[in-house]
Amino acid sequence: MVILQIATYVLFAIFVVAFTAKLFKYAKMPMHLRWELYPLAGETKRPWGGSYLEDLDWEKKPPEKKSFIGEMMFMGKEIIFFKEYFHRNRGLWYIVFPFHVGIFMYVTFFALLFVGALTLIGGISVAAESSNAWGLLIFYVTLVVGVAALIFGAIACLALFVRKIVDPGMSTYTRRIEYFNIFFVLAMFVTGLVAWGIADPGFETARAYMKSLITFSSVGSMDAIIVVHIILLALLLAYLPFTNVMHFFAKHFTFTKVRWDDAPNLRGSALERKLAPLLAMRITWAAPHMQTLNKWSDIASEGIGESPTKHTTQKGGS
Repeated sequence: MVILQIATYVLFAIFVVAFTAKLFKYAKMPMHLRWELYPLAGETKRPWGGSYLEDLDWEKKPPEKKSFIGEMMFMGKEIIFFKEYFHRNRGLWYIVFPFHVGIFMYVTFFALLFVGALTLIGGISVAAESSNAWGLLIFYVTLVVGVAALIFGAIACLALFVRKIVDPGMSTYTRRIEYFNIFFVLAMFVTGLVAWGIADPGFETARAYMKSLITFSSVGSMDAIIVVHIILLALLLAYLPFTNVMHFFAKHFTFTKVRWDDAPNLRGSALERKLAPLLAMRITWAAPHMQTLNKWSDIASEGIGESPTKHTTQKGGS
């Protein structure tokens, strides 16, 4: 089991390093083209979620404060409840929502195993027959959350896999790697469900293994299906940062840096300095209406709607 523990450490370290690197990469990416998609969740003065840019002489008024709580509530409803799916694609929501509920609950289950391991280290029994209220609570909460996570995740993951195959609207655009990713997650859930059903009904072995990882101690023998589940889980964690599954934390940038970013580009501002090198980039689009433009600054200053003659003259004279 020492090899299994070392593999778990290494694969988890890969997850942490790769996840952090991807996070910094997203945070340092060039400024996105603004979509100006409404409503702006942080608005406090406009019930419809409009922007201060709608006001006349907005540049002469002091900057308005946005509601951080309002933004977080809007983002939370989308991330947790998938509100847009519910309103725009109800049939898919019935699959996507329980699938992500299973993922969220499994993360909670993982955290509960960690807390349970710390409880064991503290000398408190975590079992159905425990005389300690805290140990009893941790045992039953972990049991309920863990079983629910595995059931929700396995059923919804299988439904999503089938839906992507039988639905022409999804199968046409689904890449092979996405089928593999879903199957990978499905295998993790199924092996966990089987391990619980035939080898670890109270998650005592899972908790003991977590304890061994924290204390760097040895762990007793485990059923083969539990070992398979641990290996799949560790491999999945190390693999996640290199897949599109990482969109779950990219939503923050999508909302705050694309949809809701209405900061004014004032002369001499930090935003202007940030945009300068981007506007100096050359345009490489092959579309005919773009052939008369050299750089992004041409679009920003002249616009694509100008006559091509004017741009051609400017190009020739430069």
